[in-house]
Amino acid sequence: MKKLVLITQNYLLKERVKTFCFEVECVELEKVFSSVDTALTWLKFNDVDYLFIDFFLYEMDGLELLRKSTSIKCRKVLITPWFRQDISQQALHFGAQVIKDNFNFEEFAGTFQNSNLAQTLKDGEINEMADLETKIANLCFEIGISPHVLGYRYLKEAIRLTIERPEYGYNITKELYPKIAETFDTTASKVERAIRHSLDVAAANKKLERINKILNANICSADDKVTGGQFIAMVADRFLCKLKLS
Repeated sequence: MKKLVLITQNYLLKERVKTFCFEVECVELEKVFSSVDTALTWLKFNDVDYLFIDFFLYEMDGLELLRKSTSIKCRKVLITPWFRQDISQQALHFGAQVIKDNFNFEEFAGTFQNSNLAQTLKDGEINEMADLETKIANLCFEIGISPHVLGYRYLKEAIRLTIERPEYGYNITKELYPKIAETFDTTASKVERAIRHSLDVAAANKKLERINKILNANICSADDKVTGGQFIAMVADRFLCKLKLS
């Protein structure tokens, strides 16, 4: 019997998964978590076969949770209200299948029969994505932008997206900020202001210039106040250069 864990704060979704699990002979609903932190702690010490993640969570969205759970070895399914190419591609990067939240029994049962998902991933792709995510987070930390700072998650996402699609570096305001706003259910102007705030925090702590040493490039100086768009584009470009050389 395969073990399934569900992370959701949606009562109706929880009840539907419970009901369908009774009908699928090969799977047993081991745990249902409403708290992300509790779920991640439990999963560190317990083996499961399937992890179902609701896209809409209070603490973070399902994609961010997928990034945080790359070390958890099991089949993962992201439950979303729509099939969007950007979400599907990001989920696939982390080895997850995507299923719509209005799934019927046949679709639900089909998630346990699809054993070819891992074969569609290149060797090491998941680890590379997780490693890149860690490097971006470490860079933010080094320059004094920690998770509690307004704009931290937007800045991380902006750098990551621009590394994946360098053309965003030429369309920060018109394409990148609206893209991030859509992901986090906010507005492009709020994303821009929040990123600006995070860089102001780094500058106030006199840590912004440390990025020059980290990336071995003269990106920031005490005299020139870099904009959010310039910072994102230049940092992403340096990451791309390092990835090509590695």
